[in-house]
Amino acid sequence: MENEELINKTKILLVDDDSAVAGMCKRVLESNNYYVETVSSGRDALAILNNKFFNMVLADIKLPGDMDGIALLKEIRHKYPSVIVIIMTAYGTIETAITTMKEGACDYLIKPFDIHILLNTVRRSLEFCRLKSESEVLLNAISLFEFVSETSSDKTEEELLSLLLGNALKIMRANSGSVFVYNKITEKLEMMTCIGMEEKIKKEVSIGEGIVGYVARSRKTLILHNGLHKYPLFKTYPPRKEIVSSIINPILLKGMLLGVLCLNKTEDTPVLFSDEDKRIIKMFSNYAALVIGSFQASAELLFLNRLKSEFLSNVSHELRTPLMAISGAAELLDDPTPSKNKKQMLELIQRNVQRMDKLVADLLDFSKMESGKLIYNFRKTRISNVLNKLIMDFENEFRKKEIKFIRRIQEGIPPIVIDSERMYQAVSNLLTNTLKFTPLGGEVELRCSKNKTCVMVSVKDTGIGISKKYHDKIYSNFFQVDGSSTRKERGLGLGLAIANSIVSAHKGKIKLKSEPGKGSTFTIYLPCSNAMESLRRTKS
Repeated sequence: MENEELINKTKILLVDDDSAVAGMCKRVLESNNYYVETVSSGRDALAILNNKFFNMVLADIKLPGDMDGIALLKEIRHKYPSVIVIIMTAYGTIETAITTMKEGACDYLIKPFDIHILLNTVRRSLEFCRLKSESEVLLNAISLFEFVSETSSDKTEEELLSLLLGNALKIMRANSGSVFVYNKITEKLEMMTCIGMEEKIKKEVSIGEGIVGYVARSRKTLILHNGLHKYPLFKTYPPRKEIVSSIINPILLKGMLLGVLCLNKTEDTPVLFSDEDKRIIKMFSNYAALVIGSFQASAELLFLNRLKSEFLSNVSHELRTPLMAISGAAELLDDPTPSKNKKQMLELIQRNVQRMDKLVADLLDFSKMESGKLIYNFRKTRISNVLNKLIMDFENEFRKKEIKFIRRIQEGIPPIVIDSERMYQAVSNLLTNTLKFTPLGGEVELRCSKNKTCVMVSVKDTGIGISKKYHDKIYSNFFQVDGSSTRKERGLGLGLAIANSIVSAHKGKIKLKSEPGKGSTFTIYLPCSNAMESLRRTKS
C-alpha cells in the first residue's frame, strides 16, 4: 500500500512524447509538492490509470500511436470520471478549446507556457473540481436525507440500511455492496444487508478477520484495485476476479464502532474508486451510523422501560408477600381463642419483618451508591474472617434446600484492606443467588485463594446457568434474566448490581463464567497492593 507521504500528495500523470516539456513540467510540479509520473502515449496512460489512482492527467493533444489527447480524454471521462484532465496543445484555437471542454476537459494550456501559468492552471482546476465535488456530495446528502425522512417512519433497521446502500451504489456508480453491523454481545460483524453477489459474502466476520474485519480494526477507509495479489496484507485471500475496485469504510459514532460499509465495482463498470470517493462513502457511513445508533438507542430505551416496569412489579410483589404473611399471623394472634401456634406465628412475623428490612436496606444502599453517598470503612482485615461468618450464616439455608455446600478457603492469606461489612454483603448477594437458582441436590462451592497481585473469592454452583447474551447485563440495576411475573424466584434485581458496586469501590472486579444448564461461577478479584492501603488512608 502507498505510504502516508504519497497518500497526502496530489497525484498527477503527465502524458507527452516531448521529453523536454515533460521533464520541465515534472520538475516544476514536484518542487511544489505534487507527485508526478510521466508516460509518452495514450495507451501507456490508460495502462497506468488502470492500476493506480491519479487526481489529474496533463495530456498533450498530439500523441504518438492510435490514441491522441482527445481520444485519451474520452476514455478517461468514461472510465475514470473523477480524474481531472487538462489538455496541452501547441495549436491553440477557439475550436480546439471548445472541443476539449465539450469532451470534459477541465482546462487547457497553450504551448509554450511558463511555470506560473502551469501552476495556476493546475491549482485552479483542482480547486474547481474540489468545489464541484463538495456541491455534488451536499446535493446527494440533501436528496438522500429528504427521501429517507419521508419514508423512514415505518421502516425497520434492515430496510433503512438497504435503502441507504442502494443510494450509495447509485451515486458512487458501484455494482454491489454490503453493510455489516457490529454485535457487541457476540463481538462479531454481522451482515445486515447486501446488494449483488450475496452468495459470495461471508455472513459473520470477527474483528481483524478478512478485509471487512481489517477495516473494522484499523477504522480507516480502504480502497483496493484489480485483485489482491499486489497488497501484501491481503495477497493470500481468495481473489474475486469480477471485482475491479472496492472501497470499504468503518461506520463510527462518537468513536464507537457500529459496522462497516463495503462497495464494489465490477467488470461491467470498469471505473476505479478514487480518493475523492472517500468523502462520499464517509457521508453514507455517517448516515448509516445514525440509523444503527438510533435503533440501538431505541432498543436500549425499550429495555430500560421494561426493566422499570418489571422493577415496579417486583417491588410491589416483594413487599406485598411479607405484608400478607404478617397480616395473617397478626390476625391469628388477635384471635381470642387460645392458639398452640403462637410461637410459630411470632417467628413467621419476625422472618417476614427481616425480609422486608432486607428489601428496604437494598433499596437504600442502591440509592446511596447511585448518589455516591455510601460510606465505606476500609480496614486491614483477614478475608477468611468474613467468609467464615458467611459460612455459618448460610450453612443452614443450604442444608434446608438439600444443597451440598463446599468450602475451600486457602490458609495463611494475609490481611487485605477491605470494608468487611460491605464485602460480607457482596459475597452474601452471590450466595443468595446460588440458593435461588441451584436445584435440590445441587452443589455450591465457596473458594478463596491468593496469587501475587490479588485475592480471589469465587462462588460456583450447579444451577441453571446464564446465557452469554446476558453476561454484560446482569450487573445492571434491577436486571433479572427472567423478569416475568410468573418467575419462580423473586427479587428486586439489585443483588448483583450492589455486589458489583461494592467490589468496584474496592478497586476490584467480578468475572462470570456460565453456560445455560451448566451452572455459574462468579469470581471476585480484590487487589492486595498498596493502592488499597492508600485508599484506606483517604477514607479513614
